[in-house]
Amino acid sequence: MSEAVNEVNQAVNSDGSFKWKYHPDDLLTPHQTAEVLNSTTKTLARNRTKGEGPKFVKISRSKVGYVYKDILDWIKSRTFESTHDAYEAGMSS
Repeated sequence: MSEAVNEVNQAVNSDGSFKWKYHPDDLLTPHQTAEVLNSTTKTLARNRTKGEGPKFVKISRSKVGYVYKDILDWIKSRTFESTHDAYEAGMSS
């Protein structure tokens, strides 16, 4: 189980309800994903063609989705303690 999913599992209320807007296994639309990432659907589309961004699911010829836990994992992979760490990981601006 991914580290992000473990963190999500800790976000369950005592009554069993989920504290977050989405469950880790939810399939999000590009619009929902852009909202989570504070981005745009255009940026997501561009990133898909460049092989960047979170993993996506090809639902049909013209439709894609994103599993929420994959979005969380992608965010986690881009989280650093310092700009030096980001630079060392190839994330320089």
